[in-house]
Amino acid sequence: MKLFNLISESNDSNIKYSELKPVERKLLQFMLGKGIIYNNDKLIYKFIKDILAIDDLETQTRLINLYMLNALTAMKLDKGFLEMDKVIELDTTDSNDYRKVVSEFKGIPETFVVEVYKGQINDVYDVYLPEYRVFDVARGQYETYQIARDSDEAWVAAETRVNDIIQSEGYDAMNQEWLMNFVEPDETAIVYDIEEGAMDRARDLDEDELRDELFAYRPSAGDNYESAIDEIEFTKEEIKKLTLEIQEKEFKKDEIEGELIVLEKDIERIDYYSDDETNYRDMEYSEEIDELQQQYNDYKRIFEELEIYLEQSYRELDKNQTELEEQKEIIEEYSGDRLRDLYVEEVTADRTHEALNDIEDWLDDRGLEISEALDYGLIHIDKGEVIEGAVESDGVGHWLAGYDGYENEETITIEDGDYSDPFYLFRIE
Repeated sequence: MKLFNLISESNDSNIKYSELKPVERKLLQFMLGKGIIYNNDKLIYKFIKDILAIDDLETQTRLINLYMLNALTAMKLDKGFLEMDKVIELDTTDSNDYRKVVSEFKGIPETFVVEVYKGQINDVYDVYLPEYRVFDVARGQYETYQIARDSDEAWVAAETRVNDIIQSEGYDAMNQEWLMNFVEPDETAIVYDIEEGAMDRARDLDEDELRDELFAYRPSAGDNYESAIDEIEFTKEEIKKLTLEIQEKEFKKDEIEGELIVLEKDIERIDYYSDDETNYRDMEYSEEIDELQQQYNDYKRIFEELEIYLEQSYRELDKNQTELEEQKEIIEEYSGDRLRDLYVEEVTADRTHEALNDIEDWLDDRGLEISEALDYGLIHIDKGEVIEGAVESDGVGHWLAGYDGYENEETITIEDGDYSDPFYLFRIE
């Protein structure tokens, strides 16, 4: 009994048979005689197209399928395909859902679909989809697809892909402008970094340069400093002028006080010779005493005026002295070690504020890439948020379909006419 008859009598429901047309039998036998390898669909295709000059897609597909499924059996027969009236058209013995969905997606027999990688599902960010290669007869080339059973599985597989890229290539592999949305500054580290830089610069600058840079941050302080310089000179002149005036008035006061003493003594002397009983004083010295008393009163008035003036002048002098000390304190505040401390303090506060409010500009000013800033601990990035955001913004297909970025949805036809839930196919080659 022919081997074909033994096969055809099998009750295996996974195998479907087809009758050979005479021309098909001859073509298949010709290919067999030429030693065409039965399990190389691309080589079979090239022979059919180039040698047999068959361009009809349906015929190409049927011949490839029949040859791959039956050539091994034909080799065991004396006359090969010439002894076979019927051949296997479909063998789903090794079929699975993935082969079926690729077959339906491409519209070709499962014979053309080969498992490349069975896939692996371990944990979050550790999902690798099965991969199946298919020979596309219409294009004469192989295509490889990753296949997900549902959208959730596809999503996690895409997240796994993003995670793997970050693990192997770092954040430099991501779009840097987009990645900036996930950058969070580390205030403590940034303050330390800026402060260290400010201290180094403070050591390299002289006081005039330090003041110029500091006053660029504190314009009002610069105004106060310049004003203090002017006020010191003005106040010194005022103190000098006032001191001279006080000296003159004190000298004048001393003179007046001396005159008052003399007048008091003269009046006392005249009083000593007076005779109350005879009114001797009133008659002989009255006019002189009145004159002396008038002089005394005039000097007394001038003396009191000088005292008032000097009292006011001393208060004004004290005020000027106080103002002078205050202005000197301003100058001292922006000089020496205090100037350097203020410079570091101001630069640190200002640039920290800038960094916390616009980390992108700050990193750009520092000439730092995101990955460098991350290595230095200046920023934080929530990797989970980046992974989720990457898939959400670019789509699952972008990360899984490395060939064209497309997400293809396909179902399996069930025997009763229903369809399975959708599978998702992503071409990678």
